[in-house]
Amino acid sequence: MGAVQAPTKAMGPFRIEMRRESFYLQRRVGDADEVRDAGPADHLRIEAAELPAFRAALAQAQQHPHVAEARWDAERSWRGAEGIRAYTAEEIAAADAPWEIRRAGSAITVAGPLWSPRRYPSGSFFAEVEYARLAELVAALDALETGAGTGKEG
Repeated sequence: MGAVQAPTKAMGPFRIEMRRESFYLQRRVGDADEVRDAGPADHLRIEAAELPAFRAALAQAQQHPHVAEARWDAERSWRGAEGIRAYTAEEIAAADAPWEIRRAGSAITVAGPLWSPRRYPSGSFFAEVEYARLAELVAALDALETGAGTGKEG
């Protein structure tokens, strides 16, 4: 359970919900999608024209005082969890995967260490992003925009 942040106008269809070690990132299209319509996804897809709004949502997470002052889990303490909250070696390896940002025509795909990404038929999506990997995601987007990177950052 987290704290839903009031979206800024600049965020367009994107919303975030802050949590202790990660935040939920959502793209809302039209009316609310029903959970049963969600399908697993291995990447997020946005239109290039939405990139400023996507970046505004990421900035809202980065600028939250608890993230900016490293009061929330940038140290990745979840890795040492035991019992019901324990993570497998595969889940930990996936969390360490590099960000892969690609542009194909007017579409941008974001793949990498997303937790529980889900996509809806309407184009809405949901994913969880770890604070410890947020700066790398922003750097990968910077590299895509400037043409300075390969689109694969990690």
